[in-house]
Amino acid sequence: MSNSDLFEFKKIFAKAEKFYKSVIKVHCPALNQMVHFSSDGFHHLQFDGTRTERTKVVQKNKLLCLEDAVLIIKKTTTIQEHRESVQTVGKPDVSGHRQEKSVRYYAFAAIINLDKKRRINVVVRRVGDGNFHFWSVSPAWKELKTNSQKTVKRIGGGWLLDS
Repeated sequence: MSNSDLFEFKKIFAKAEKFYKSVIKVHCPALNQMVHFSSDGFHHLQFDGTRTERTKVVQKNKLLCLEDAVLIIKKTTTIQEHRESVQTVGKPDVSGHRQEKSVRYYAFAAIINLDKKRRINVVVRRVGDGNFHFWSVSPAWKELKTNSQKTVKRIGGGWLLDS
């Protein structure tokens, strides 16, 4: 990533972080509940489930979709996907054991721009009987392998090269 790209990324990151911290919680008609914007959700935009940092390109795309994600949660009346599983959560106790809880994921998708064919997926998570909280956002894309070295992601009418 060039210095100018890194500078642009840092500006996008700072703006998105400031916006995210200002939201706190919004009402979601589809869930008929408040969706909280905790630090877990913002962290998940930067790191994947294995705590590996996402590429700057992927982080940038997620951060750029953040404001639209809030609007989708505020307006959506339909849950497109629902998944539930038992997962380990939280930090290990003194014996190294981590608690297991039921975790539910709710996905919402919306077309943001018809002309550009921009569609965004938003995920809200609920651990056990806790609060619903924002978990993730991403532009809807299809991955195409061009060869063994590169993966190209097609987003609506545009292309994104995964570094």
